[in-house]
Amino acid sequence: MAADNGQVTVTSSPRSAGILTTWNDERGFGFVTIADSTRSVFVHISSFPKDTGRPQVGDALTFEVGLSPEGKPRATAVETTRVLPPRSDTLVSYLAIFAFVALVFVLRFYWALPFWVIGLYVVVSVITYLLYAADKRAAAARTWRIPERSLVLLGIIGGWPGAIFAQQRLRHKTHKRSFRIAFWLSVLINVGLIIGLNSPGFAELLHGVIASFAH
Repeated sequence: MAADNGQVTVTSSPRSAGILTTWNDERGFGFVTIADSTRSVFVHISSFPKDTGRPQVGDALTFEVGLSPEGKPRATAVETTRVLPPRSDTLVSYLAIFAFVALVFVLRFYWALPFWVIGLYVVVSVITYLLYAADKRAAAARTWRIPERSLVLLGIIGGWPGAIFAQQRLRHKTHKRSFRIAFWLSVLINVGLIIGLNSPGFAELLHGVIASFAH
């Protein structure tokens, strides 16, 4: 492959390498930026192997450059090498879990956090991990996916520790920026809820509301 006046020209050169820089998952296409270049070529979902997951922005790709029916260059015979989450992201994710465990001990000691709340976190986290795994399998098989809003909702109700383990161990849902923002917001909401709902002030407020209805 060579470049002529800013255009990508198809030749019999070896496979090219690049990074998937844009991707529309609903429509199944995007653009890959060629390594050591600012040029991008179109890539369609049909050019990816069926035994891999859905493409994600940031994926490292190798591919051949062919021509579309319109005569425009496009990536074909694509192979994906997943880019692992940055080490800093992995560290922050696990630190969040350790910090939460410490918070649970504090709430249990000072505010008598019920054991059933701890059990709820464990159960929902296991369910969340399993759903992440199922979603990754569905992505590989290109079948029905679990909606992202459902995964975010599971985080809000206490499944986010299991989600973190799934993200890091399965390397799933670690690239899409909009989902990552929504996920960490769900973590903040959940932590805020467990602190607020178990605080003495909330208990007094709830007792006052119940007493007012009783009279």
